[in-house]
Amino acid sequence: MLARKVRKIDYLIVSHFDSDHVGGLLEVMENLKVKNVVISKQKEDSENYQEFKKIIKQKNINVLVVGASQDKPDNKRFGQDQPLQK
Repeated sequence: MLARKVRKIDYLIVSHFDSDHVGGLLEVMENLKVKNVVISKQKEDSENYQEFKKIIKQKNINVLVVGASQDKPDNKRFGQDQPLQK
Protein backbone atom coordinates (compact mmCIF):
# COMPACT_ATOMS: atom_id res chain seq x y z
CA MET A 1 0.00 0.00 0.00
CA LEU A 2 2.81 2.38 0.79
CA ALA A 3 4.37 1.69 -2.61
CA ARG A 4 1.07 2.76 -4.18
CA LYS A 5 1.16 5.94 -2.10
CA VAL A 6 -1.87 4.99 -0.01
CA ARG A 7 -1.59 7.03 3.19
CA LYS A 8 -5.05 6.75 4.76
CA ILE A 9 -7.81 4.19 5.06
CA ASP A 10 -11.39 5.07 5.98
CA TYR A 11 -12.42 1.56 7.12
CA LEU A 12 -10.57 -1.65 7.99
CA ILE A 13 -12.64 -4.77 8.68
CA VAL A 14 -11.30 -7.47 10.99
CA SER A 15 -13.22 -10.76 11.22
CA HIS A 16 -11.20 -12.08 14.18
CA PHE A 17 -7.78 -11.75 15.73
CA ASP A 18 -6.00 -14.94 14.64
CA SER A 19 -2.62 -14.14 13.09
CA ASP A 20 -3.70 -15.27 9.63
CA HIS A 21 -6.45 -12.62 9.65
CA VAL A 22 -4.97 -9.67 11.51
CA GLY A 23 -1.17 -9.92 11.38
CA GLY A 24 -0.67 -7.55 8.45
CA LEU A 25 -3.50 -5.25 9.51
CA LEU A 26 -1.72 -4.34 12.74
CA GLU A 27 1.21 -3.12 10.69
CA VAL A 28 -1.15 -1.18 8.41
CA MET A 29 -2.75 0.43 11.46
CA GLU A 30 0.67 1.45 12.76
CA ASN A 31 1.91 2.93 9.49
CA LEU A 32 -1.15 4.50 7.85
CA LYS A 33 -3.85 6.92 8.95
CA VAL A 34 -6.84 4.67 9.73
CA LYS A 35 -10.12 6.37 10.61
CA ASN A 36 -12.30 3.38 11.54
CA VAL A 37 -11.93 -0.32 12.27
CA VAL A 38 -14.94 -2.66 12.18
CA ILE A 39 -14.65 -5.74 14.41
CA SER A 40 -16.94 -8.44 15.74
CA LYS A 41 -17.54 -8.85 19.45
CA GLN A 42 -14.53 -10.61 20.94
CA LYS A 43 -14.68 -13.69 23.14
CA GLU A 44 -11.00 -14.11 23.90
CA ASP A 45 -8.13 -11.85 24.78
CA SER A 46 -5.30 -12.89 22.44
CA GLU A 47 -1.89 -11.26 22.06
CA ASN A 48 -3.04 -9.83 18.70
CA TYR A 49 -6.14 -8.35 20.32
CA GLN A 50 -3.99 -6.75 23.04
CA GLU A 51 -1.75 -5.20 20.37
CA PHE A 52 -4.83 -4.01 18.47
CA LYS A 53 -6.17 -2.28 21.59
CA LYS A 54 -2.81 -0.61 22.17
CA ILE A 55 -2.67 0.77 18.62
CA ILE A 56 -6.31 1.94 18.81
CA LYS A 57 -5.55 3.95 21.95
CA GLN A 58 -2.29 5.39 20.63
CA LYS A 59 -3.74 6.47 17.28
CA ASN A 60 -7.23 7.41 18.48
CA ILE A 61 -8.99 5.18 15.92
CA ASN A 62 -12.76 4.70 15.96
CA VAL A 63 -13.88 1.12 16.55
CA LEU A 64 -17.24 -0.13 15.31
CA VAL A 65 -18.27 -3.32 17.11
CA VAL A 66 -20.84 -5.39 15.23
CA GLY A 67 -22.84 -8.48 16.14
CA ALA A 68 -23.98 -11.35 13.94
CA SER A 69 -27.52 -10.10 13.28
CA GLN A 70 -26.96 -6.42 13.73
CA ASP A 71 -28.23 -3.98 11.10
CA LYS A 72 -26.20 -1.03 12.36
CA PRO A 73 -22.83 -1.09 14.17
CA ASP A 74 -22.32 0.25 17.69
CA ASN A 75 -20.13 3.27 17.00
CA LYS A 76 -17.94 3.30 20.10
CA ARG A 77 -14.61 4.99 20.61
CA PHE A 78 -12.26 2.55 22.35
CA GLY A 79 -12.43 2.93 26.09
CA GLN A 80 -15.78 4.75 26.21
CA ASP A 81 -19.11 3.40 27.43
CA GLN A 82 -18.44 -0.23 26.58
CA PRO A 83 -15.16 -2.15 26.51
CA LEU A 84 -14.31 -3.83 23.23
CA GLN A 85 -14.09 -7.20 24.92
CA LYS A 86 -17.05 -8.74 26.72
